[in-house]
Amino acid sequence: MKDTVYLDFMYIFFGGTYAPWPYYFEAIFRILFLFSFTIISIHFLYQKDILEFTSTELIILFAFGTTIGDAILYRSVPLFHCMISVVFTIIAARLIAYITSKSERIEEFVLSKPVLVIKEGILDKEALQKINLSKRQLFFMLRLQGIKHTGEIEYALFETNGRLSIIRLDKAINQGESTIEFKNNTPQ
Repeated sequence: MKDTVYLDFMYIFFGGTYAPWPYYFEAIFRILFLFSFTIISIHFLYQKDILEFTSTELIILFAFGTTIGDAILYRSVPLFHCMISVVFTIIAARLIAYITSKSERIEEFVLSKPVLVIKEGILDKEALQKINLSKRQLFFMLRLQGIKHTGEIEYALFETNGRLSIIRLDKAINQGESTIEFKNNTPQ
């Protein structure tokens, strides 16, 4: 029986078997090829910032990552199989986009709806719990948009892409809850 050796850095970095040098050149080729292929594929699929992705689109990107990662790491996964998987993922994504654009019911199921978190200066704590957002996180998002207190807001919607949309009141209706917090009442 072979003794277990801990902190064997050759094993940690290279595994139990050591690959011949040509393997590393092949790995570099796979990375460059698949990186280029992925950039082109994503360009055809999406033309927006990562922060604007819906949860469905993020799942598709994770599928890309898994497929491409396997093809980079494992020589037994042919590049052609990876490319076919990515192409069919793009086709499925386009099909989902088409179907959701034709049916409001399916669109609501796939994309969900924004959640109203503030109405006329009043914070909806149940809505925050529903979307798993803390009051501190919400206030951080409000401060980034220059909001000093919730009384300045007519509506604040937590969008499906994780951003906060704010419709301000022309004139603050009340003081509302302050979004500015300091530790020990002194600026950090």
